[in-house]
Amino acid sequence: MTLLQTLRPLGLNFDLRLPLRRSVPALILGIGLSNGMPTAMAFYVMHEFRHAQLLDAQAAGELLTEGFLAPHTRRALRNGTISDTEAQEMNRDFERIADVSPILGAVIWDLEGNAIYSSVGIITENMFLQDDFQLALQGGSSHVEVTDMDAFDRHDTVPLPYLELYAPIRTADTGELIAVGETLMDISQMLITRRDAAQSVLIASALASLALCFLVVLNLLQRARLLQQLADASHLVLQNNRLRQSADRARVLASQSNEALLNQLGAEIHDGPVQVLSLLMLSNDLDQSQTIKSAGMDRKSLISSVMTELRAISDGLILPEMKADSLAGSIALAIARHETLTGHRVICDLSGLPRTVDPELAVCLFRFVQEGLTNAFRHAGSATEHVTGRLKGQEIVLTVSDGGSGAGPLKAPITSHRGLGLQGIRNRLRVFDGTITLLPNAEGGMDLTLRVVPA
Repeated sequence: MTLLQTLRPLGLNFDLRLPLRRSVPALILGIGLSNGMPTAMAFYVMHEFRHAQLLDAQAAGELLTEGFLAPHTRRALRNGTISDTEAQEMNRDFERIADVSPILGAVIWDLEGNAIYSSVGIITENMFLQDDFQLALQGGSSHVEVTDMDAFDRHDTVPLPYLELYAPIRTADTGELIAVGETLMDISQMLITRRDAAQSVLIASALASLALCFLVVLNLLQRARLLQQLADASHLVLQNNRLRQSADRARVLASQSNEALLNQLGAEIHDGPVQVLSLLMLSNDLDQSQTIKSAGMDRKSLISSVMTELRAISDGLILPEMKADSLAGSIALAIARHETLTGHRVICDLSGLPRTVDPELAVCLFRFVQEGLTNAFRHAGSATEHVTGRLKGQEIVLTVSDGGSGAGPLKAPITSHRGLGLQGIRNRLRVFDGTITLLPNAEGGMDLTLRVVPA
């Protein structure tokens, strides 16, 4: 049985399913954000890292263009062309640069897109219509990554992958654009570094996603736990209120039962021993003494009867010594006492009872049997009563039965102490959440049954 099913019969309409249903979209959204945000951040970081790499490479290309290609270009254009001797000198200078840098080659283009110098072989391609060349003609710098997928119609003699860097070449005095320099740079190591960085970023993103997912799930679990604790606290408040109300009712009923007990105890003493003592006081008169003798009783007999009745009243108020290690033995004491006082035989079967219960519950069961046998003797008038006790599941079931009308109602023995009554037994039993029922049986008598679950 779930907590919700337990609380509803108690009148607590605290439904945990609605908050939990509302938590499902929050869980989905939280997991989505915890995965999407780190992934988006990873792509952003990788994009910025690539952009930084290309800016560094572009700065290196511009430096090479300005320091190496621009001086040769200015001399060649003043002479009209680059001579073979100058081209060989440029090639030797370029080889020295290539030995200590990732530069693969260099090309000088005129403003019409024709190559006037190339360190990577003869170039017949015209670059005028290329976007990168046009951007350089406008005074800007540009770059193109060339890999296996986009190497078509590029420099066939240059090993892949490489980066094409375009930069304008201007005159030293006026700054007039006179040519475009192209630098070819090996980017294999750059791509390896980029791949390693991407892997690190993706791993960090995955760890961040897992951490965020864990936090989202932990938050929802804590929320569900708090809701459960709130429901438990509400249940405890409701239960405490009901227990307090039950305790208040029990105090009122106990007070009423005590008042009834005192009233009946006073009536027993007044109607019995006090009457006899009054008779004894009047017996000082000779006529009263004669009256006592004529009734077949003397003063000593009357005093003895008074003492017997007072002892009986006291005996009914004081619980006899009970057997702490045997519930059946304690109930047998009540049965034996009833048989002694009434002369009736009580047939009992207590083999199904548990061996021991709490002492307070044992007293309650003792009083129940005592009152049940007294009621059976008083009202049924049958010569035999029955007491059966068994354990049904976790519940103790104790029954006092009579066989119906016999010799008619009799005067109950005074030791039953009518002040206890079934109402007093019910008050005792309410503390243990037990019940008492009185139903007719097949023999025409009545069955008084007690049901209680021991703690």
